[in-house]
Amino acid sequence: MTITSDSISSKKIIKKLMCCLFIFVSIFCLNAEILIDNEFGYYLDIPEGYQIQQSEDNGKSYLFYHPNIPVNLAIKIYSEAQYNNSMQVMKTALSKLSVTQTEENTSSITWNDRSCTVSNFTMMLDKAYYTWAVCVPCDVKNSYLYLMCYTPYDMKEITEQFIISTINSLYMSEKYKNTAGIISSLAFKNTKEVSGVEKLNGKEFNFTIGDQDLEGNKFITDLEYSVLCLYKEHKAGIEAWKRFYRQIYKDSYERLKNFSEAFYKTYYPQAKLNNPQNPDIAYAQIVLDYVHTLQYKRNQGKNETDFTSMIEILYGVGNDCDSRSMMVCILLNYAGIDSIMLISPAYSHAMAGVNNNAPGQKYTLQENGKTYLYGETTDNVTWGMLPQNYSDESQWIPIVFD
Repeated sequence: MTITSDSISSKKIIKKLMCCLFIFVSIFCLNAEILIDNEFGYYLDIPEGYQIQQSEDNGKSYLFYHPNIPVNLAIKIYSEAQYNNSMQVMKTALSKLSVTQTEENTSSITWNDRSCTVSNFTMMLDKAYYTWAVCVPCDVKNSYLYLMCYTPYDMKEITEQFIISTINSLYMSEKYKNTAGIISSLAFKNTKEVSGVEKLNGKEFNFTIGDQDLEGNKFITDLEYSVLCLYKEHKAGIEAWKRFYRQIYKDSYERLKNFSEAFYKTYYPQAKLNNPQNPDIAYAQIVLDYVHTLQYKRNQGKNETDFTSMIEILYGVGNDCDSRSMMVCILLNYAGIDSIMLISPAYSHAMAGVNNNAPGQKYTLQENGKTYLYGETTDNVTWGMLPQNYSDESQWIPIVFD
């Protein structure tokens, strides 16, 4: 596979940016680890451990703190009719704080199909605090969501990744669940398309990705790994691991949309010919065959993730079982074929799972009783073939993306 591009080295902005245990009230409900506001229609898949400290204004204002990490998260809804756009709301919010900033630190961006504002500044409360804030229009008329995440300035180097991850986990309705976050979208704006070509089973197809997709996707992978490392000895370590994969999938899915579409258009017709009675499982096998062709490589570094980002795979970067399993899930879920990722600390392994009635060994998702054929991504086998030493279902943890 070839892609026309410059190098895949990190940009300066990465260096700049990278130097759910909740008691919930009012309009919020807890859906797995994702916070949902049903009234104003926003979602937050924030890191585990945040706790509510304060709630005011009939559920329109919340303050959270983290007992293990010196970070606070403020959530406020502005619903006054005098506001015409998110920039006005941001300026109003900042005017109430002792803020040190320049115009370059506040930017406008179109994100989730709405005009939003992002600001990065220092403010004085009892002491200096380093802060990221965003303002996003809600679907409710004349209503704006304002998020502000901050840390003591002298803790900036330790907590900045955590802050960015928190803010970046926002999305405005289920429609935008699997799209890049607001900060990464601002930092990595695509300006042109990059062409690529892929070949499998004698068939070739062309696709495009954005010119900033590689850097943006790698940034999120590294960012979320830095957050995950904070939970190494935490009681919510497993939940943090699940969120790590969810955040990477969220960032990757839309970036791979053109690739997924081209793959589907090229190979699903063949799947119909291969198995007219069950073309979905035939297509799933083509997807599994594709990841089997990828270069296997596991990063043994102690200070970096061994997870290869999805866009790096398109550039031929070697990859491991969990990267391959996520790629399978993206390609199948794009085709409307229900799939999940399975991870196992006990086995130090990951697999994909596909919901299909074809014969083979299956994993049962406890929350709804659905069964998924195991998909081994590192050996050339078919769906439902599982080595005996991996067969204990209790040792597998499901990651549900859609």
